[in-house]
Amino acid sequence: MGLRISNALVSNVQYIINFFFPANLSILYPYPTSVPLFKSLISLAILLTMTTVFLFQYKNKPYLTIGWFWFLGVLFPTSGLILGTLWPAMADRWAYLPHVGLGLMTSCIISDLLPLFDKFRHVITACACLFIAFLAFTTRQQIGHWKNSETIFKQALTVTDYHYLPHLNIAVAQIQKGQHAKAREHLRTILSHEPDHKEAIYNLGLSFYETGENDAALRLLFKAIDLQPTQAKAYLVASWALQRNNQTNEAIRLCEIALEKVKKTDGILYELAFLLSASGEKEAAELKAIELLSIAPGHVNGMILYADLLMKRNDTGKALQFYKKALVHEPENEEALQGIAKCQASHQKETSTLPPL
Repeated sequence: MGLRISNALVSNVQYIINFFFPANLSILYPYPTSVPLFKSLISLAILLTMTTVFLFQYKNKPYLTIGWFWFLGVLFPTSGLILGTLWPAMADRWAYLPHVGLGLMTSCIISDLLPLFDKFRHVITACACLFIAFLAFTTRQQIGHWKNSETIFKQALTVTDYHYLPHLNIAVAQIQKGQHAKAREHLRTILSHEPDHKEAIYNLGLSFYETGENDAALRLLFKAIDLQPTQAKAYLVASWALQRNNQTNEAIRLCEIALEKVKKTDGILYELAFLLSASGEKEAAELKAIELLSIAPGHVNGMILYADLLMKRNDTGKALQFYKKALVHEPENEEALQGIAKCQASHQKETSTLPPL
């Protein structure tokens, strides 16, 4: 609770600073492990002083009291004093409504002060225009950081102390773009702070798999599975790596283990049905495909795989039904279209061989 109070005091003051000087903003402000005592005391003094002054001004300038307590009151639910889940130190999105109170106060103060400085009206107007230009410039800068996941989280790294999330999201974006060397630097940074970080280990394994380094990938993926046995995607990528190493039986066994551990099993069931089919176990593959479609009726690849298995045992009519079902979900699916063509060709071949009446 002491840390929550300290963080709330410091963050409230920071929200005020950000209202007037919105620079170095971040998508993430990690919750601190500690707050220096002097920061807490200075923040407390600032907040108490302003509250006292505005209360005494209520009769003469009620907008000060109303605006100030609007700011504090609306901000309170997100201050972190009552933590329900993982909580950041602060968040810019939480300031939208509280800042209305500061906006009310600022506009009314300027309105009251203008008659006192009537001679300097042009100077004040010029200063206001410059400040608005500054706000426009900082807004343009901040918008630029929101181009994609990589740019927004790189900005977070320049503003905040270490937190795994920016590094992880940058790495995922870089893996998707094939920038594996850069991605691995971010993932290793996470592992240097948190050696058993499950997502970092998995994504590092995925990176090695995508560059063809199967042995390194499998070591990491099996470690990710040990740390989090319910992680379906680690089983899947490990299965692909085993297949690439011509270890189909091991891949089948891994998928069977995954079915016992993973809650959402559609991806694992498809992989197992595919492996069984590829290894010649058609009946077992068909059973797994039926099980897959019973829990995920719209699984397009599952429909096509089941239809392929039906074709192999010459059940053309039923296969055609499932190819057509797949097309309902994905009208341009090439495998389904090719399957339908095969069914029609097979049907024409059968009718052409019938004896004449």
